[in-house]
Amino acid sequence: MQKLSRRQILKAISALPAVSPATSVLAQASNPQPQEWTGFAICDSCNHVPSCGIQFQAQGNNIISIQNWKENPRHWLCSKGMSTLQRLYNPNRLLYPMKRTAPKGAADPGWVRITWDEAYKTIAANMLAAKKKYGPESVMFYAGDPKEPRPSIYRLARYFDSPTWATESSAACRSGCMMAEQLNFGQPNNGATPTKDTKVYMIMATNVWAQPLGWWEAIKAAKARGCKIITVDTRKTKAAEIADIHLAPAIGTDAALAAGIARVLIKENLINKPFIDQWTHGFEEYAKYVDQFTPEKTQEITGVPADKIVAAARLWAQGPGSFTLTTQSLSHNSNGVNNTRGLLLLPILMGYIDIPGGVPFGQPPKGLSMAAFGLHPAMADKKWWNSPEVKARRLDKDELPLWHDLQDQTSPNNLPEWVRDGKVKVFCGWGFNVNIWPQPDVYNDALSKLDFAFATDYFHRKDSHRNMDIILPAAMNYERHAPFGWYGPNIAVRKPIKPLGEAKEDWRIALLHC
Repeated sequence: MQKLSRRQILKAISALPAVSPATSVLAQASNPQPQEWTGFAICDSCNHVPSCGIQFQAQGNNIISIQNWKENPRHWLCSKGMSTLQRLYNPNRLLYPMKRTAPKGAADPGWVRITWDEAYKTIAANMLAAKKKYGPESVMFYAGDPKEPRPSIYRLARYFDSPTWATESSAACRSGCMMAEQLNFGQPNNGATPTKDTKVYMIMATNVWAQPLGWWEAIKAAKARGCKIITVDTRKTKAAEIADIHLAPAIGTDAALAAGIARVLIKENLINKPFIDQWTHGFEEYAKYVDQFTPEKTQEITGVPADKIVAAARLWAQGPGSFTLTTQSLSHNSNGVNNTRGLLLLPILMGYIDIPGGVPFGQPPKGLSMAAFGLHPAMADKKWWNSPEVKARRLDKDELPLWHDLQDQTSPNNLPEWVRDGKVKVFCGWGFNVNIWPQPDVYNDALSKLDFAFATDYFHRKDSHRNMDIILPAAMNYERHAPFGWYGPNIAVRKPIKPLGEAKEDWRIALLHC
């Protein structure tokens, strides 16, 4: 290909025939510029949870610039939020329904474009065939990232009569930590930023430097005010670097570290006994259990020096104190839930609950479910999901009894075994990424043995879609009306552009709405 210099291009332009002003005016009149307007969207790059606001300028249906949506409660756009415009106009974007024409296992699936009508009819026919032959629980519904499609998929699974409903949160995100929070507190709570009254702050296995919503700035400001920082993290992160005490336990030993700290607090009578007596159960048994975790024994298990364990306990007792808990990593090992429960007992022992400088427990709008991001009770039908009859049909009831009891979603981690045993025949995935599992090839092999599988996505992803029968184009955050942004008592409504190509919002796809 011949390369042209900037000088050559300018010389070529100057040689073009001149256009008269009259001709120019007539050309503009016959081809008027599309009107410019202001729209509003929500960033989904942090899997929808923060819902940071985006304001954009558009000309016709083309977005030409983006900025912070200053009226939105969360109006700090990070680099991920700014890059969403590149994703929207990525030339590799999936814009039309596609189906495979080659057998599974072929190097090239032979994707060809089909109509939405053909896609809907093919998917529905395979779902109904499996339901009739094997029962509704043989059809698995899965919501990956972003989390926005969950309410509609949740509803689809319920009215299809399948309890085999799972999410990425039950594979690799924070549902394990949420179970620990529910067991300890009675409701989910992964901490709060420090306030002016917080004297000591514990960062539990999370790198707050990478968290959205100003967490890092709030913690740095607290440190500048004199708040002491304890960081529990195997890694030496930015959050570890600013700590007054950094505790780096061996992976999977956080519960032992917490027990060692608890023993010091109890032995030195630093705990809040009135709070414990009024609000907790089983303290005497717990105190007997942690008595074996001497500083020396805890060092042997965790690798954390004994003197640091004692120093951290004494510093923690100088509260009031608050904390931030990891959203994922603590529960990503064989002792995950107990690791989380162990650390969460430390603010409980000190009574740092709902006090100035402690961790608050706010009340969400009545009736709305956080897990489904504002899903209305009439749509959720929690009574159905939690009924004994439906629970009895859950595929995870024998392997994961605690999960089965506390969660209305099935854990998808035994998908290969379910396919092997003929329990799952059809897979329905939204934002599905097979690499979320530590052994993606094992899961892909299972997907290749299904009767039918489809996924919706922004892009064709070779790893995840090579065993799909159909892939569907999902509308991106700039093209969605729903769901709204939810910020405590406030709701932010979007003003999107029209979806590019034939992309559709996930709720339309899930509810088979043309």
